[in-house]
Amino acid sequence: MAEARQILDGFGTHGQDYFVVRGNHDRPRRPSSGHEPFGDSFLDEFPGGDGPAYFARDLGGLRIVGLDTYEKRGNGSDSGGLSPDQLAWFRARLRENRDQPTMVFGHHPLTVRNSLFPVMSGQRLNRRQARAILDAYSVAPGVFLHHAGHTHRNKRTVLPQARHVTLQEVSAVKDYPGGFCLLRIHTGGYALNYYKTSSGPAREWSERSRRVAAGLWPQHALGRSVCDRNSVTTRDLSGITPPASRTPSVHQPLR
Repeated sequence: MAEARQILDGFGTHGQDYFVVRGNHDRPRRPSSGHEPFGDSFLDEFPGGDGPAYFARDLGGLRIVGLDTYEKRGNGSDSGGLSPDQLAWFRARLRENRDQPTMVFGHHPLTVRNSLFPVMSGQRLNRRQARAILDAYSVAPGVFLHHAGHTHRNKRTVLPQARHVTLQEVSAVKDYPGGFCLLRIHTGGYALNYYKTSSGPAREWSERSRRVAAGLWPQHALGRSVCDRNSVTTRDLSGITPPASRTPSVHQPLR
């Protein structure tokens, strides 16, 4: 965790230029004896002061909400879960300003649709909590994106409970197809685009890792269609302004 913090600090200041949420492998560690308290290496390096691992920030009118989707004890293989306090906090935040443009990100997806492999509870957030979050989205028209990882695949899902929210799963950088997702916000909407790594060693590893799962991994991780990793959504986001310390490029017109 300390090494991850050191690397990420090369991109800017935590809590201002970049944000981090917990994954199922970043869970609190068990004590080596019954007399020691549980340790939390994630909060040791990425704290909100002494507060929780979830947060909400306002960036030029864009509200960013980070969820701690493994705020529980466990071995990381079961379903994700929020504490009752976090879920209540999250729903209250959405009620505060229902129309504010909002993107939410957390490690576990709310749902896993059309998977090539059997879908187990450990691949998603607790079902009851996921339903509660979708209910909160249904009356918060400002929410437009829920971004998640965990499944190591690219998948775009829109559910009837909240059709204005794109549920976007993104694949892991470490294995095939080996890349990352960028969100670009414009006055008239937003674009999600997937980019593969470009260096020789990274591409070589990507080709090796495509053999996972008896060669079925590409059909799972890449996405069923181009739209699972590249999409454009029309939406009025003209109220969002760039931070004063940054100048938007000509390809990213923010007003």
